[in-house]
Amino acid sequence: MEYFIRAVDRGTLAEAGEAKSPLRLKVAPMDTSSGGPLPVWAWIGIGAVVVGGVILGVVAAQGGGDSITLGIRNGGVAGGQ
Repeated sequence: MEYFIRAVDRGTLAEAGEAKSPLRLKVAPMDTSSGGPLPVWAWIGIGAVVVGGVILGVVAAQGGGDSITLGIRNGGVAGGQ
């Protein structure tokens, strides 16, 4: 990957590389033998924890005597499939 960066504000503040001779960064391919990205079931679990945390935060922010109703329409996340 090659890149050239210039920060400008009423003149040049800083540069990395040159327009005709950009800096180079070698990017190695991902090693998939160590497991690679997380499996789908792990992302589903992470998503459930995040959604649960948001719902808990909304309920906690409501305070004492108020109530809140959450509903899922159109068959949920998968669209009813």
